[in-house]
Amino acid sequence: MRPRTCIRAGLIGLLAVLFIPSVAVAQFPGRGVAAKEKTGSELVKLDAYAVADEIRAPGKTMLAVRFRIEPKWHIYWKNPGESGTRPEIRITGPEGLSVGTILWPRPVVFKTAWETTYGYANDATLLVPVELDRSADQPVVLTVEAEWLVCKEMCLFGSGRTTLELAPRDAPITEGAHAKAFAAARARLPRDLAAVPGAQVRLSTPEGDEPPILTLIGPMGDATEATFVPDLTPGVEVGGGLPVAATIADGTFTLDLPLDIEPANSLDGRLAVAGVVLLGNRATDPSFEIRMPLESPGATGANPDTPVKKPSSGASNRP
Repeated sequence: MRPRTCIRAGLIGLLAVLFIPSVAVAQFPGRGVAAKEKTGSELVKLDAYAVADEIRAPGKTMLAVRFRIEPKWHIYWKNPGESGTRPEIRITGPEGLSVGTILWPRPVVFKTAWETTYGYANDATLLVPVELDRSADQPVVLTVEAEWLVCKEMCLFGSGRTTLELAPRDAPITEGAHAKAFAAARARLPRDLAAVPGAQVRLSTPEGDEPPILTLIGPMGDATEATFVPDLTPGVEVGGGLPVAATIADGTFTLDLPLDIEPANSLDGRLAVAGVVLLGNRATDPSFEIRMPLESPGATGANPDTPVKKPSSGASNRP
């Protein structure tokens, strides 16, 4: 997939950083105005906490990086869409700290007359696994820094910094003051579609010059609409890079997604297709994710033409 990062906003943002820090970046044609009130750093509040108040070292824990966003403004998902840029997070601490890959909650689709983007409004929590590979006899202090682009009718760059302290290995194990918040954040993570009972995935190659088709079938639960949103997969573009609405029948969604495969655009020679199926368009609605590596530049997938069976309508299929 050809990355759709915000070249426009990025270039203007660079000028803003170098020369005019208070100037807003116009997101839509003809609507760029100077920020008169809050800055990008004021429109989004950064916070961080751990899944538990203690850390066992060597050991692992999960950090939550929370963005509280001014009403009517939004930040972006890992694939921002046709414009925007995703938040960047940097976590530092004592020697022996390793930081894992960010776990992104399901995004919301934002549509205007000019563009379609994916991101978060109001409140978003990204989960980050961390591991300490040395003994922690003293409290562990971690520093969390983040940068973001926050947009409404204009866009502003912002940044924040916070710290959190984890009790050492000999401290009593507690549930943690943020257990409920973590549970809510985990509930917003997409589920693996391949692990959902009754769900099916099919990758097939039509004859002639027609593109390969990725077919996804799964349960709707209580939702009334389903939409596929593509992830960033260099060398593979799904559905033209835009959301694709599902066909719904008998409590089941079906998505037929054409793939545009261009191996020359791959960053590391490996190709994959990935994205999320959104049930509804609220941040708390269920979602499923799919990531399928493609065998080689000339192949269409690991199991092309696998038969697709209709999921049963039993309760076990509900998200």
